[in-house]
Amino acid sequence: MKKPFKTPVGGLSIEGGYGKLGFNPEKSLGFLLAELKAFFSQRSTEAYLVGGGVRDCLLNRMTSDVDLAIQGDALTLGRQLADALGGHYFTLDETNHIARVVFPRDAAPDKEWHIDLSSFEGEILSDLGRRDFTINALAIRLEDVEEQEVQALDPFRGLQDLKDGIIRGSHPDVFQRDPVRLLRAFRLARDLSFTIEEATLALIRRDAPLIRRAASERVRDELCSLLASPGAAEILRTLDQHHLLLSLIPELREAKGVQQPKEHFWDVYEHSIETVAALEGVLKQSGDGPYGKAELIPWSVEMEEHFRQRMNGGYNRIVLVKLGALFHDIAKPQMKTIDQNGRIRFFGHAERGAEITEGIMKRLRFSGQEVRAVSKMVNYHLRPGLISRGPELPTRRAIYRYFRDAAEVGIDTLFLNMADYLAARGPLLGSDEWRQYMEGICYILSVRLEEEKVIAPPKLVDGHDLMKRFALSPGPLLGKLLEAVREAQAAGVVSSKADAIKFVDKMLRSEAKGRHG
Repeated sequence: MKKPFKTPVGGLSIEGGYGKLGFNPEKSLGFLLAELKAFFSQRSTEAYLVGGGVRDCLLNRMTSDVDLAIQGDALTLGRQLADALGGHYFTLDETNHIARVVFPRDAAPDKEWHIDLSSFEGEILSDLGRRDFTINALAIRLEDVEEQEVQALDPFRGLQDLKDGIIRGSHPDVFQRDPVRLLRAFRLARDLSFTIEEATLALIRRDAPLIRRAASERVRDELCSLLASPGAAEILRTLDQHHLLLSLIPELREAKGVQQPKEHFWDVYEHSIETVAALEGVLKQSGDGPYGKAELIPWSVEMEEHFRQRMNGGYNRIVLVKLGALFHDIAKPQMKTIDQNGRIRFFGHAERGAEITEGIMKRLRFSGQEVRAVSKMVNYHLRPGLISRGPELPTRRAIYRYFRDAAEVGIDTLFLNMADYLAARGPLLGSDEWRQYMEGICYILSVRLEEEKVIAPPKLVDGHDLMKRFALSPGPLLGKLLEAVREAQAAGVVSSKADAIKFVDKMLRSEAKGRHG
């Protein structure tokens, strides 16, 4: 008999690899399971708690996700369950009969229960045989959940792998059946602090190209989950080691081994991943910051709130700016030139990189707002360093133009620029050099935060004012004049409506003089 082992607190206490389990779920989950048991019992439907729900109980992990396998029509029963619980119903996969029911948790009304239902025919063991990893191929009959001991079905020794902290594929064709599992293996390993066993890693390397067959939305969700937490750069390196990163983003392939100017510590590819690592430092996601340079980074409660904001596709700015970091130099290989002095140049790589980034983001089915945000970060990632270069602080006019152009990702792009600068020189970056650079960046940010009128000054004149005063018609000239007034106001040249009228009058006279020689 196998040596018994128990979870630290509550949850399921395992008494052997394939035998009885003492069942003591977290209280609110226990109430939910009782309601589910009554619902399916009234309909004489065989139902099992399966997959991640069983696994998380065993590990004493709080969960809001419950997976059920039912011997019946999951779509019809899912709609009925949503009505019974006062929740919302979603069809996840009509062909394979997979549904989801979502409703608020009583104990935490700001959180929700997610109940996924899938249909199975015949024996539950056949359903478990189609699951991804041994630790997810576990089932408990819902009818048994209130008994003191319950029988856990464990056809692939998942309980032992759970005890040993191992991610193991259930079958040799586990990734061929569903290529998204290639990424899910690494997400589970990260979330559970488990190790992917070597035979499964070999299968991942063999089947990595299959990731291109998977539904883009599902690939996107798994990738963003991996990027969200600290350690994203190390995960990207691991994906690369097992042939997944370039299968997922083939546009990065050309960056491998591309030499950069002597000021750079890494080639283009390594620099791109290192920029993600540096970004986690400037976003205060990791320790002391990159290369011990954390003390000058302008972090605050406002910054933390800013990067936690979600865009309309559901992902927060932390994830999106990490994508920007990964893609920011993606066009360097095709834009590389060497001048007559032997100096390497990448003219136009930011603009071309924005175009490539837009294509990648659209392929992965990000929302329009998210596509525009990351593409803009790539397009303007050099600008903060350009306007703050030299001994003088950036001008108010330059700061105005930067935030006008970068718009909703102005702050995000500043932090991407910091990470890019850190990851260029890497451990060779001197403290004095970093301090001088950060003076300009911090000044730009302080203007954005403390002098909002520079970024969005109150309007002094509008189109109607100028059309009436100067007998102008709507058109490009009118827009040009209004933008010039806003820029002059931001630079402190004009401060009243009268100033603005005089400014426009001078512009028009100058243009007329230029036309007539």
